[in-house]
Amino acid sequence: MAVLPLFSLLFTLVFSFSALNSLALSFLSGSEKSSFRAPVTLTSTLLPRWVPADQLCAFRKAQATSGNPAFVASPASGFSSAPQSAVSFIKYELPGHPRTVLDKGAGYLRRTKQAPQAVDSSFTNSALSTRFPGSAHRGETESDGAFQNFRAEAVALFPGQGAQTLGMGVEAARSCAEAKNLFRDASEVVHRDLLRLCEEGPEQELHQTEWAQPALLTASMAAVANWRQRMNPDSPSPSISACIGLSLGEYSALCFAGALSFTDAVHLTRQRGIFMQRAAEHHGGGMAAVLGLNREQILRLRDSVITTLRSSRQSPMSGPASEKGEGHAASLAAPDVCVVANYLCPGNYAISGSTRALDILEQIALKKTTPEEDKERGFPRAKRVVRLKVSGAFHSEMMQEAAEGLREALAKIELKRPQIPVVMNVDAGTHADPAVIKEKLMRQLTSSVLFDKSLQLLVDRGMREGFEFGPGGVLAGLMKKISQDVKVHQVP
Repeated sequence: MAVLPLFSLLFTLVFSFSALNSLALSFLSGSEKSSFRAPVTLTSTLLPRWVPADQLCAFRKAQATSGNPAFVASPASGFSSAPQSAVSFIKYELPGHPRTVLDKGAGYLRRTKQAPQAVDSSFTNSALSTRFPGSAHRGETESDGAFQNFRAEAVALFPGQGAQTLGMGVEAARSCAEAKNLFRDASEVVHRDLLRLCEEGPEQELHQTEWAQPALLTASMAAVANWRQRMNPDSPSPSISACIGLSLGEYSALCFAGALSFTDAVHLTRQRGIFMQRAAEHHGGGMAAVLGLNREQILRLRDSVITTLRSSRQSPMSGPASEKGEGHAASLAAPDVCVVANYLCPGNYAISGSTRALDILEQIALKKTTPEEDKERGFPRAKRVVRLKVSGAFHSEMMQEAAEGLREALAKIELKRPQIPVVMNVDAGTHADPAVIKEKLMRQLTSSVLFDKSLQLLVDRGMREGFEFGPGGVLAGLMKKISQDVKVHQVP
């Protein structure tokens, strides 16, 4: 007689597991259909090894800048009542694409070779998660918006690569002991006398990416030290309450804001420069400044270059290039790449791409046309196209290898919450979460720099004056195109 209750208990357990299985599949089911079957391996037996694609609404396509699709799901919200071990580790693999691993149930994404750089923003609040290692859980990202409503009358600005010049930082080091000490500390990090490099050259080496980046950061921070020393203690000093940097200058800004130690910033920029130099040597390419077009026109010019490239290669288009807006590289078959890398200010944009793409860009942009032809193609003749003296196609998918190297370097560095807001290049926004900031720094290598929107944000938040620390004066010129009411002081 005792056998019957035991049998009933076993039957109940089997039925319960079956019910959980159905519940899990119902969570994954949805309206999105597809013809493939995605192999899914789970650490528990709650779900079968193979799940039909039409039951995987949580697996959606996130387009990476490389053009390869990644299918990502976040089970954390849907399985909150299940044991953590049952949903903490999901592996999935698609034929012909790199394997990805979703870890910890909260949506951390690891990729064995490359990480997605451009994700449809419509997925942000869905079950999808495409966060990089070290990113915060959803509940933790609330602290990332601590600077959301910031106000700033005085802003520090830091130049990017290309502003470096012989003699930068030398005067500051001569007149300020702290500035000289910064050069000494930086030289110890990179195992080279950076002050001598800045003063004597060789100029060709100073312009090499691997040396230009740590040297420019050091010169900028030396300018800060010298400026602080020269401030008159009897007069009210400006209270800088926000900062921004162009590309490389973002590291100087984070150092100024207290998020990065100076030596860590030097180390990161040295590593970043090496990674970018290697990627440039491997893939080639370059950059060109296009003057005289507005935002819409520069995107139409980019589309025209892409169409010409694809036609000449006789390869099918994957879709209208105009569907990919700012921040997205319009993917082409390697090695042809063309993307708006820097949105600097109205009438001043930089294109990154293969050498062939830049050649075609010059031909199309400078072609003499009639008003009717301009109307038909959607943009007039550019005023100028200038090839930039850089070693590669920065802020494009051709820097993907550099981004992966930078990911590893960032993982070894302690990055603190900034003491004042830093407007980031990738999204023209401010962030307080160190993990999110690291992600933005990595994405910056393969994404467009939205500097015009970043400057406009500062103006909207009350900026009245700025201090550009470092050589050049480029950022002061860009600000004039954004607002005539903001005065930017040059602090070499």
